[in-house]
Amino acid sequence: MRFSIGVNYSPRGNVREDFAHIADLGLDTVRFFVRWDEGERGLEQLEAIVHDASAAGLQTIPALAYAPATGNVYSGALLEAQAAFAQAAGEQLRAHPAIRAWDIGHAFSTASPPASGKVTSGEHASEPAAERTVAAWSKRLASTFKTASSLPITAGTTSDDVTHDTNIRLASLCAPLTFASMQGSNVALAFARGPLDPEPLPFLALLTAAFSFKPVMITGFGNPAGPYASEAENAAYCTSVLERLHADGRLGAYWWSWTGIEAPVAAALSAFARQAREVVKPNDMPMISSTYYYRTLPLSTQTLFDAFLGFVEERRPASS
Repeated sequence: MRFSIGVNYSPRGNVREDFAHIADLGLDTVRFFVRWDEGERGLEQLEAIVHDASAAGLQTIPALAYAPATGNVYSGALLEAQAAFAQAAGEQLRAHPAIRAWDIGHAFSTASPPASGKVTSGEHASEPAAERTVAAWSKRLASTFKTASSLPITAGTTSDDVTHDTNIRLASLCAPLTFASMQGSNVALAFARGPLDPEPLPFLALLTAAFSFKPVMITGFGNPAGPYASEAENAAYCTSVLERLHADGRLGAYWWSWTGIEAPVAAALSAFARQAREVVKPNDMPMISSTYYYRTLPLSTQTLFDAFLGFVEERRPASS
């Protein structure tokens, strides 16, 4: 399996020209966002973007998205609306070769925070009250897509889901999924040693793999253009993160985002993509249980990051 290199994409100009440029760079995938709450209009946009990507020789990850004010999407009428959209989208595109995977919800826990609170699940244990509801949401949408299209499925978790207790658990959320996804930026991570630290994203990938028991794709990484780093520094950061994610056995990584991408970063993505590396087998450090991890936040994040740095110190090539 090829290590996937791509970008996140929001249509704002000439989609066909953008996709031609992305393809010319040698990238293989665009992850884009589809508003399921727009119904037929969303379906039309989905089909058009997948068609344009296919014409350019690209694959896509359509990510279902919605406005933060939509409400509780995990049950009731809103879940039924998502399932109806998933059914229609899956039937419309089925096993389309330009779809790498379906993403059932971009940054879903941020757009629609699950209910708070804990319930007793054992003699000395508790679980988030929302965990089973969110897991049922994932299972419902995943099974709908699987029935309609048979393509791989993931869900758009973010760094907040492993650095804070957002009341979901990756094991139950990801059980029906093909692979887990993670996205994050150093500027939002308290443990990062600066915006150009190359290890926080690989560490987030490790947490995701350990807690989900699934292969991991980094579906969004990068520094905002401007005050945090120069264009050259961002490009070097991009390459360093890709080197680490590949060495750690991840499935690939997508820059955030195509809009405003700097030329040196585009060149760095292109250079790495043209190496056509194959995914390697992970060799991750042992991890604590997710129950203990979430119970001891935020100390557990910093403690494990420090341990991760020690674990990888001798494994990283000097040049990276």
